[in-house]
Amino acid sequence: MPNVRALRHTTAVLGMLALAACERHVAPTPASDLAAARARWAASGATTYVVESRIRCFCPGHLAVWTRLSIRNDRVESAEPVEPLPPGAFTSVLGWQTVPQLFETIEQRAKDDVVVGVAARYHPTLGYPEEIKVTCRSNVTDCGGTYELRNLAR
Repeated sequence: MPNVRALRHTTAVLGMLALAACERHVAPTPASDLAAARARWAASGATTYVVESRIRCFCPGHLAVWTRLSIRNDRVESAEPVEPLPPGAFTSVLGWQTVPQLFETIEQRAKDDVVVGVAARYHPTLGYPEEIKVTCRSNVTDCGGTYELRNLAR
């Protein structure tokens, strides 16, 4: 007859490993990728630019639609939706982030105890984040999301 205590222990360990594997379904982006992307962005010298962005999360509705952001001196000056806003949403500059702020978001979220993965894809030439996916522990609500940027023009 097998040792019941050992069997229970093995079952518990396997269960924890399976849970951990499920929660880490987004492979973290190496810090070296972030550093290289930041260096490319800094080399571009861009502090004034236009970019389209959207944020898919448990956030205000205006952040969920592609919006053209005008950034001047690393500050969001205006936000103009390029697709219809959801019912009840209104245009606002609140909640939008500049490229340097998104780099900070990547760095900070990667240190957050409830985050299990931060994956980012960077523009090959300019280095700005084209997509950032934040995945949190399954027992944490209102935590993860996806940030997207496209069509950046200086």
